Amino acid sequence: LPLTLSANLTIQGGARSRYAERIINTGATQRELNLAAVWKVDARSSWRLSASNLLAQTNDSSAEYRDGAGSLRGLMATPTWATVRVAYERKL
Repeated sequence: LPLTLSANLTIQGGARSRYAERIINTGATQRELNLAAVWKVDARSSWRLSASNLLAQTNDSSAEYRDGAGSLRGLMATPTWATVRVAYERKL
């Protein structure tokens, strides 16, 4: 069976931005790993196995408000999950 493999690693650097004079948002670096395999059964059909977001990292960010009286900081953690798919493909 002919087999095709692929992998993709995406790294998005963290960033710090200022929305207003007193508001600062910060996002952490995000990494995502995707893998795929395709088994060609014959000229018209194949099986595909794909796995997405295998690192399943939590996306962290924060927002901070500062003024003369002090500061207030909020932290956000957004969970992510890995996804695995199996598909049978057939050309018509």
